[in-house]
Amino acid sequence: MKDITIAFIGGGNMARSLIGGLLADGLPPPHVWAADPNPTTRSELGTHCGGIHTTADNRKLPAPARFGEIRH
Repeated sequence: MKDITIAFIGGGNMARSLIGGLLADGLPPPHVWAADPNPTTRSELGTHCGGIHTTADNRKLPAPARFGEIRH
């Protein structure tokens, strides 16, 4: 699982919980992206889930994660 990238559109409570679980399971923070238009939400994500990428623009999410590409 450490070689995948996961992106979330929206950084609310549900995303924060899922991201926390992924990080606790060993996914490196740089492999997680979250897009949210609210700067406060992005800041809270950075505090709660340090090391993940955040952006206000969904189009800046990595393409494989953005389109749900799954590699086995």
